[in-house]
Amino acid sequence: FLSSNAKDIGVLYLIYALFSGLVGTAFSVLIRLELSGPGVQYIADNQLYNSIITAHAIIMIFFMVMPALIGGFGNFLLPLGLGGPDMAFPRLNNISYLSLIPSIVLFLFAGGIENGVGTG
Repeated sequence: FLSSNAKDIGVLYLIYALFSGLVGTAFSVLIRLELSGPGVQYIADNQLYNSIITAHAIIMIFFMVMPALIGGFGNFLLPLGLGGPDMAFPRLNNISYLSLIPSIVLFLFAGGIENGVGTG
């Protein structure tokens, strides 16, 4: 976790994106269970259902796709494409990865407050 090598950080971004994808898939399974049959309700509150849909979209885009593409493949391929040994600011690169971990934890905990994350 404390490496400043761009390839190591790229691997960490990809592992993080995989974990976030699993969380987003769990929300997708909840959505599919709710829609599995007419009259079957696993989620009693409609606002919670809408919040789960919004959280699923935000997690899949901002916590899976963007870290994988920008952070993971960017850290892997950018130094190779430029012919440099590493990124320009390797510690800042590591700090940007380490800030993602509390961000998803805070996002998931925010879903348990009142009506969950806002629906859009």
